Amino acid sequence: MLGSTSSGKTTTMRAFVSRVAIADRIPFLMLDWNGENEEWAKSAGAAVWRVPEHFKVNLFKLNGMGRESRASIAVEGLAAAAHLTALQSTKVKSALLRFYMEGREPSLLELWKAVCYRNASKANVLDQRLRAIQRVIGCEPEEFWSGVFERNSVISMMGLNGSEKALVAYAILQRLAELFDKDPWKGRKPRLMVVIDEAWQLLRREKEFDTLKESVAERIVRLGRKYGVGIIVSTQQLDDVPKVFVNSSSLLMVHQHREASWFGRDLLQLNRYESAYMRSAAQGEMLLFDRGRAQEGIWYSEYVKVEPLSSRELQSLAGTSTAYSPRRISEPEMPLELADAGQEEPAEEGKPGILNGLEIPSVALYRFLVALSRTGKPRDANRMLKERGWITSDTTIYGNSSKPSILARAQGGGYVSGDARITEKGLKLIDPDRLIAKQGIYAGSEEHKELMRKAIRLIQDKGNLAFTLSDKDAFDVGEIRAKTKNSWDLEHITAYECQTNAIKEEIEKCVRKAERMGSSLVFVAHGGEISEKIAALTGNKYELVSINDNGRGEQTSA
Repeated sequence: MLGSTSSGKTTTMRAFVSRVAIADRIPFLMLDWNGENEEWAKSAGAAVWRVPEHFKVNLFKLNGMGRESRASIAVEGLAAAAHLTALQSTKVKSALLRFYMEGREPSLLELWKAVCYRNASKANVLDQRLRAIQRVIGCEPEEFWSGVFERNSVISMMGLNGSEKALVAYAILQRLAELFDKDPWKGRKPRLMVVIDEAWQLLRREKEFDTLKESVAERIVRLGRKYGVGIIVSTQQLDDVPKVFVNSSSLLMVHQHREASWFGRDLLQLNRYESAYMRSAAQGEMLLFDRGRAQEGIWYSEYVKVEPLSSRELQSLAGTSTAYSPRRISEPEMPLELADAGQEEPAEEGKPGILNGLEIPSVALYRFLVALSRTGKPRDANRMLKERGWITSDTTIYGNSSKPSILARAQGGGYVSGDARITEKGLKLIDPDRLIAKQGIYAGSEEHKELMRKAIRLIQDKGNLAFTLSDKDAFDVGEIRAKTKNSWDLEHITAYECQTNAIKEEIEKCVRKAERMGSSLVFVAHGGEISEKIAALTGNKYELVSINDNGRGEQTSA
């Protein structure tokens, strides 16, 4: 539906969906950009979902999809709505994947902390763009999705900014596609008519953002053709509409517009009489192009005068679906502005600031988890603890009447399950892949990641604690040695820097980071050639570990 303001598009749209719902029992879902249809919807018995009072979107809910697919879809929505750059999108996707690998579906606040917290005191563009859409992200009401094919619904986005509206539209259309993909109806697809009122506000944003291979607007049409969903798009400017919209529409309703240049003859092919008529058409009048009739040889447009809905029709419409009044969302909000005042977290007692937020278990518990991950069975893990001298006390390992065993302590802390398997909480502490995932894009190439894995295993084989940091300015892998068999030496941290080459600038950068953090420095390289180059560049000042193909590390100099 095309036409200028006050040309009658809204009247046409209401009449069209209402009469289809009455005659064919096809419910509609309307995305109301400015809240103009709220009163009409209530009089017609439709459920009105106001955003964010009654409805929010949750981009991060896996909803049965794979981690990689869901992360890509979520980031695509954020990118289109908040105009994220390619680098920002990659950063957000990496953070999302880290949460998913940990078995968690994050909130926006958790995601924001992961990608913005360390730079919150600076002018951070990504921080501001996430703040711009925070109001509409939250817990999606299940009662909306469970009844979307049974009742007439209107999503009112009155009062939202452009970014928020675009995100809500994107998320709803994406979730609809997922509902069809699941096909719980065993081949009998339910019918639905999706209405996007004032769609130019979404379509115009698509022109400003050209990083996506397929725009959200083009996806709307593609999904409609694929799933048989009726889609109605109402907009003001033909230039705002992608060609795929016009080419794929079975009906094109052109209302009045006073600017002849607007028509774009290459798409509509209006003759001069039609163009002259459209400049003076009264409200509610339109030219109707029916592609179905064109296939029968009736290629010309038809004049249509839309008759507004009668009160009897509104009563009939109210009886086509179950009446429903959405409940107000009681989800507590935590605005990002209140989550952080732009100050760094104070150092936790007994820890240097760089270890803030890291979970550091007891020495015995950590070593038991490492041994269990190596052997797979508690009995073999206990044997390994004694053979390596990591724990020599039988009481610590097996417990007694007043002290639980090391296995019972691990299970009580949630690190090991009842069937003696390491839980996700435990794997977050010791699994190299999960530790590396924390660094996201900063973990570098696959070769660099493999060096990090081997460095982590070398540290663990010594009975020491290996950890990683998500900050791009931090080192690759950190090591904390055991001061005693009961406590870690948190005052002395060793920084491991994995090098896949021996570039002077990179080596000097690593040295400066270690000096700034007051850490000992160890370079890790694959093979002796790179190690020798690093030794020459640093004058043999720092410890070097050469990783062989079998994963063994050999100290080459110190």
